[in-house]
Amino acid sequence: MADQPEQSPSSSQRSKAHGLVLEYRDALGLNRAFISARIAIRVVRGTAVTPVPNSALGMALIDGQVVPVVALGEGTSQLVLCELSEESTPGVDPAATKGATETVAVSGVSVLESGAFPRLDAMSVEFRGEAVQALDLGLVLQALE
Repeated sequence: MADQPEQSPSSSQRSKAHGLVLEYRDALGLNRAFISARIAIRVVRGTAVTPVPNSALGMALIDGQVVPVVALGEGTSQLVLCELSEESTPGVDPAATKGATETVAVSGVSVLESGAFPRLDAMSVEFRGEAVQALDLGLVLQALE
């Protein structure tokens, strides 16, 4: 019996990752990123972001709470409100949040789509035939410190 070549599963057969596909423009051009639904709480529109002096962060008042804001890109009036824990792992399916959490908003992004996307691997999903990398928000925050 001859060995059959391994076939990669079609996008309909792959397991799914739930979350948001974002698009943003920075100095390098147009980018896309995926944020898991375990991290993204909701999308907020029309909230003013105030720059924090001597910092790369901004701040916004959301539901009576002052939230730090990380700008991924330029422009847009959308914020993605996220909840991170010290134990959050990067990837398309981070570990469930345990212990203390930190709320942070991401600005300068447009939400292209929300839903369930085929997983390509632990760090990327397929969106419209292309690989989209998971955003490691913890790493982004560390870079700003």
